[in-house]
Amino acid sequence: MKRNLISVIILAFSIINFILLAVIVFTVVPTNKKTANLITDIASIINLTLENGNGEAATGTVAISDISPYELANENTVTLKTGEDGQVHYAVIKVMISMNTTSEDYKTYDPSAETGIGSKSSIIESTVQDIVGSHSYEECAANKEAVRQECVEAVKKLFNNSDVIYDVSFSKWVLS
Repeated sequence: MKRNLISVIILAFSIINFILLAVIVFTVVPTNKKTANLITDIASIINLTLENGNGEAATGTVAISDISPYELANENTVTLKTGEDGQVHYAVIKVMISMNTTSEDYKTYDPSAETGIGSKSSIIESTVQDIVGSHSYEECAANKEAVRQECVEAVKKLFNNSDVIYDVSFSKWVLS
């Protein structure tokens, strides 16, 4: 009699195990597939941002050995947009352009060339001054990176969106 009772208990545990297995298969596996699809979609979106429209690698992948810095000669004082406090504020900036030496356009804009980037420094300075001046003291103090990124985009636009311009940075940035 005891052997039959143990057999019945084992059978009951087997049926419960089978039911739980069915629950796992029909609830967890579809959720896992949806999660895998979501991760695939996110990965494809990230992959799009790492490539430009031609499917080539974006300019963010230039090796440090392929970057040539060019510091503009002038230090500029820019009047900032009037902010919340109503006072006039200034920014003292000095601009540095990082150039991609592996770009096809580098020979054209090489700083040592007569028609290189040095001949366009006043245009670059004016563009950067306009962008920095369009921001208030509070904006510049809170988010220097956003202002710098605007400058990068504007300077690239000056050079017909050439990949020769890798980055624009400020070797001096003083707000008052």
